[in-house]
Order: sequence, then C-alpha cells, then structure tokens
Amino acid sequence: MPKVTKEYVDKKKNEIVDAAIRVCRSKPAYAVTIRDVVKECVISQGGMYHYFSCIEEIFGEIVNRAYSEMNFTAEADRIFKSGKRPSEIIADSLMLLGEVMDSYDRFGNLIFELEMICLENPGGAKKMRESFTANEDVQTLAFKVNSYIETQIANGHFKNNLPKSYISLLLLASFEGAKRIAFVSHSNPGVLQEFGLLDMECRSVKDMMRVTAEIIVRLLAR
Repeated sequence: MPKVTKEYVDKKKNEIVDAAIRVCRSKPAYAVTIRDVVKECVISQGGMYHYFSCIEEIFGEIVNRAYSEMNFTAEADRIFKSGKRPSEIIADSLMLLGEVMDSYDRFGNLIFELEMICLENPGGAKKMRESFTANEDVQTLAFKVNSYIETQIANGHFKNNLPKSYISLLLLASFEGAKRIAFVSHSNPGVLQEFGLLDMECRSVKDMMRVTAEIIVRLLAR
C-alpha cells in the first residue's frame, strides 16, 4: 500500500473544507451534518473519518482558513511600535480587530453563523475550538490591546476612575457585540433601523470598534 504523504492529506482536507463551505451556502450552518459534506465531496463516510471525526472539526478548519487568509500580525506589531499617541494606537488596534471580522465577507455570513453556534452550543463549541489554530492570533491581539490600555493607565497617561476590569469588560462586550450586530444586520437590516442606527456611519465591525475606541479614550481622559 503506497505511503500517504502530508501533502496528500492536506489536499484532501482542503477539498473537504471546500465542500463544506459549498454546503453551508445552500443551508444554515447549524443544519449541516457530516453526511451532507460526505455527499458533496463524493467520499465514503469511512473515508471522511480519516480526516475529520465530526462536523465541528470541519467548522474549525473553516474558521482557521478565514483567519489565516488575512495576515494581520505584522500590521498589529507596526501599530504598537508606531510611536503615535496612545489614543491613536488604541483606535488603530481596535479597528484592526474589526477589520479582521469584516474580512469574513468573502465567506458570506458563514463565519458569523459559526460564531453563533459557538455561543449557543457549548458542547459543539468545545470541539470546534479544539481545531482552532490561526484564531489564537486574534485572541492575542485582543489581549494585547487590553494590556496596552492597562499599561497606559499605570504610567499615568490616562486617569482612570473606574476599576480596570470595567474597561476590559467594555472591550470584550463591544468586540463580541459588534460581531453579533454585523451578523444580525446582514440577515435583518431592519434591526439597525429599529435602534435608530441607519444614519450612523457604523455598518462595519471596523467602524463599531472605532466608536468603541473613542468611548474608551473619553472615559479614560475624565
């Protein structure tokens, strides 16, 4: 029996992920099963299990692909080493986080759907996150922004009258909320109208994170 090379395995995995993305364009991600993917990529179910043990692993690879196609680590380093004012660095770094989320547009709503699955199905989310690799860079950047703000408070650049955990919570809530708003507004634009946001130039996650940065800087400057 010929030896199976890593290149062959990677190629087959990519083909399976491609097939899963096609399936997710025809039905909601939460309804997609591993049998759907097996049928789409014309592989036996037994053969599928040589590469992925469950649909959550495949979903994890889709998220990895979305993150890895945008190389933002170098841009993040440039922002923090730019020598700009702390308020500008906070704004630039948060908008970069938003830009990463906005780059998912080429996947339609799929990545946002998978994020919702993670929120609503803890069991499936655990399996999916075990497959994450590139996602770690996004988490690292988010933590770095939070750490940078804490450092600027500690060195006296900002005067903070709030517990530092409040700023961290605001960052987390803003980032996760912006992603959810972007997902909901894609499928139901009326939501923005209901909240009186249609006139705001705040349709993308990047724009929402710019607003978050402005709020945080104003809070810290009090």
